[in-house]
Amino acid sequence: MLVTAPHKSCLSMSSHATLSLEPLFCHNRVPLDDTHLIAALSVFTHESHLALRRATRLSWWANAPADVAKFFTLRGNDLLTPGAIAVEAQAHNNDMLLVNASSALPRSVGPLATLLHWYRCAGRLFPTVKFFGKLDDDVWINIAVLSASL
Repeated sequence: MLVTAPHKSCLSMSSHATLSLEPLFCHNRVPLDDTHLIAALSVFTHESHLALRRATRLSWWANAPADVAKFFTLRGNDLLTPGAIAVEAQAHNNDMLLVNASSALPRSVGPLATLLHWYRCAGRLFPTVKFFGKLDDDVWINIAVLSASL
C-alpha cells in the first residue's frame, strides 16, 4: 500500500481512500458514553515507539476490563510519519489520541505539555469518570488489580 502525505494531517493511499489524522486529535473527538467507566488511562508514546505499542497491546492492554478506557497519546503536530500513525490507529480501533502539541518538543518540556493536554482532553471526553491515569509506554501494569482497587 503506497502512502503519501500531501498535508500533515491528511494522507492519500493508492486505493484512492483518504485517511486523516484530524479525527484522532482530542479537540475533534466527541465525548464518549462514560457511564460504565471507572477510569481513563493514557499511555504516553512517541511515533517511533511502535514496538512498545505492539508489546503493550499484546500484554496488559489485551486483558483490560471494560470499565477502563485506554489510549496511546502522542503529541500530534509535526509528525514525521503521519500516514503510518493514521493506519496504525485505524487498525486498532482508533486507540490513539493526538494532542495539539509539537512532536518535536524536547524531552525537558514535551512530556509536561502532553500531560497538560491529556488532562484537559480527558475531562472533556470523559465528563463523569473520576480517575485519570498517565503511564509511559515502557511500563507494564496489572490493570485488573488497578481497576479493582479504584
